[in-house]
Amino acid sequence: MTDHRSFASIAPIERDDLKVVPDTVRNQAYEKLRRAIVTGYFLPGQRLVERELCEMIGVSRTSIREAARTLEAEKLIVIVPYRGPCVATLTAEEATQIYEVRRVLEGLAAQRAAELATDLEIEMMDRIVRSFDKAVAARNLHALVDLAGQFYDTLLRASRNDVARDLLSSLNARISLLRATSMADPKRTAHSAAEMRSILEAVRAHDPAAAVLACTIHVRNAAAAAREHLLKSGPENRKATRSAKRPRRASN
Repeated sequence: MTDHRSFASIAPIERDDLKVVPDTVRNQAYEKLRRAIVTGYFLPGQRLVERELCEMIGVSRTSIREAARTLEAEKLIVIVPYRGPCVATLTAEEATQIYEVRRVLEGLAAQRAAELATDLEIEMMDRIVRSFDKAVAARNLHALVDLAGQFYDTLLRASRNDVARDLLSSLNARISLLRATSMADPKRTAHSAAEMRSILEAVRAHDPAAAVLACTIHVRNAAAAAREHLLKSGPENRKATRSAKRPRRASN
């Protein structure tokens, strides 16, 4: 809803508030924690112990608490009673919804990238896929999640569709969480590498239909892997699964 108050009714900011200042310790703590979560260094459901984070990052408790509040707003951290801050764990249903959005928007991006990508962008994607292959061989989960993000960011830039890119950016943190979940299985990472290569080759061939198909297959397979993992690992999801499988009592 638009706020129709006049500017005069809004408290004015001070002149000093307009000045650009160097990055604060809190912002650096936030960036470090966010990256550690979205690249899978801290796993879904893992408890974040304040004292350990202070020692690890080298900042005060205040900085950690402020960073945690920002990450909570991004839905990367949840505050669990009697446990404190923990890395957010997505439910299977939430994951399904996110992958449905990904399938549509990234399929569109792949189509447009196949039509518009430059030789330089294609070369960048090729380098990322080759690095991804090396990370698969090394079983480096952090690198895998990071490189998958780079691949899709390059694909989106090549699509020249800023709206699709902005929409996916709003989900980026939770998408990275799901990547860490699906890629925890070594078998899935090998399939991911082949699927990303198929997307790349379709874009290189400037074949929009093949690019959409390759992207759709990749997202659907990632969704299936993430959903399977979430149903097996999450206590709430396990409970829901047991309830769904429990035979219904016959009515009289």
